[in-house]
Amino acid sequence: MSTRIRRTHVPVSLTCTLLLLRAPALAAQPTPVAHPAVTVAGERLIGRAGVAAPGGVFLGVPYAEPPVGDRRWTPPVPYRARHSERQADRFGPACPQGRGIDDFLKRLADAFDGTARLVPWPTETSEDCLTLNIWTPTLTPGARRPVMVWIHGGSNVTGGTSQAIYDGARLAQRGVVVVSLNYRLGVLGFFAHPALTAASPLKTSGNYGLLDIVEALRWVQANVASFGGDPGQVTVFGESAGAMNIAHLLGSPLARGLFQRAILQSGAPVAKVQSRAEAESVGVTIATALGATDGDALTRLRSATSDQLLAAYAKATPAGGNALADAAIDHWVIPDATGRRFATGGATTVPLLIGSTADELTSLTMLLPTFERTRGGYRSLTDSLFGRVGGFVIRRQYRAPSDTAVESAVVRLGTDVVFTCPSRFIAERVGAAQQPVYRYLFTRVVPGGEELRAYHSIELGYMFGNVEPWLPPLPPTDLALSETMMRYWVNFAVTGNPNGAGLPEWPTAGADGDRYLELGDPIRVGSGRGKKFCDLYEKALPKQWPSADEER
Repeated sequence: MSTRIRRTHVPVSLTCTLLLLRAPALAAQPTPVAHPAVTVAGERLIGRAGVAAPGGVFLGVPYAEPPVGDRRWTPPVPYRARHSERQADRFGPACPQGRGIDDFLKRLADAFDGTARLVPWPTETSEDCLTLNIWTPTLTPGARRPVMVWIHGGSNVTGGTSQAIYDGARLAQRGVVVVSLNYRLGVLGFFAHPALTAASPLKTSGNYGLLDIVEALRWVQANVASFGGDPGQVTVFGESAGAMNIAHLLGSPLARGLFQRAILQSGAPVAKVQSRAEAESVGVTIATALGATDGDALTRLRSATSDQLLAAYAKATPAGGNALADAAIDHWVIPDATGRRFATGGATTVPLLIGSTADELTSLTMLLPTFERTRGGYRSLTDSLFGRVGGFVIRRQYRAPSDTAVESAVVRLGTDVVFTCPSRFIAERVGAAQQPVYRYLFTRVVPGGEELRAYHSIELGYMFGNVEPWLPPLPPTDLALSETMMRYWVNFAVTGNPNGAGLPEWPTAGADGDRYLELGDPIRVGSGRGKKFCDLYEKALPKQWPSADEER
């Protein structure tokens, strides 16, 4: 039986508390610019006024040429000005995508009250989607404010920047320039094929979504000073696939120098990434479904509509095209398995804030493998994944004393496999490179949301300060937690250290990466979550990485 949220009127005391929480930030804000305008790349951008971002809000700003026609499945080309003036007051369309996110939203809605006050996923899509958005506290020349660049999640197959939960105004209100960006997804962003590889000057294909992010970060380096930002103080932050993409960029030579700090939320790709052969094999399957099998396959593929490509992609990939579209080793964007790059010191290391939620997989049960929800089914599943001895060890740590406890055990195991242990692995490796690392574990359960507990993505509304459109009416505890998280995140972007006056002390992760700050009620320091399993996980990781010789 789903736990339902009881709708109540927000009491006057809660309204007063909310105003008090926000008063210090609001009191220091200058008068919003009525008609903000900035000249960038030869065009005068006309934004819109922002109360929380008094310097202005600039939306739908192109950073690359439309990746259409012959540019489909090629590296992004920097944008060239077309007009003397451009309206930058509405979001650009999201990149083409399937509707896999509907299952995720339905899971949340079912666990809450049937609607869950969820912000709709992007409905306007186009291949002409390589745009970004800027919220700035000031357009004063030479302001040099720290910059936070947001990379959205969605398994690299769905998502976009127009969702209200990603509104950067409340972070910008605290003195930073916030940038969010779209990048190519799924079959258009992570598609590899032998014909594309042959046509490439570098003899590689795939990873176009990552190349888009790199191009957007280059745009930030060249232009963010015009918006009051400091290109020498850029923090990239992202959640789920967005965080995974940031980790890939830390392992990529192409992204060096484009950012100085990183925040990874619920995403760390340290297990086996796709090999080029695997990625190209999927590409061939998709092409075959579209009849693109002859010597003119590339022309046929580029003449297909995005809907046709999405349909073929859904048939050729797991979960109807909704499973993670992972990057592939290509010896250019990704020179080697990202996990091995961190393990061997090949990754770029910067000050790092990294973590996950306590119950990630409760909202992702639709992605669990198909198995019989019984103790026997659990035994078969764990034996198939970890071997008989490993399966026995796993079942001792993630116990399921009855059939009804099986799904909970699998959720706990999956949360550690996919999120907790990878975060710990990267934290340990970055710390070993003498960079400060701050781990967190988000444990707060929304009142009325006990069924999902601290689920995947729950922290987003708190971190962006956008809990009101995303979650039901919340008590002062949650509003205070949101305020605290915004301060931590902004402090980290400003100094590389989340700590600040009046905040609970957040220690570094330590030499073993085990220490973290629990973001819940209360906020407190913890350590050792999943340690026994994570130790085994790390020992098994190298076996999942293909050899460099195998990839060439």
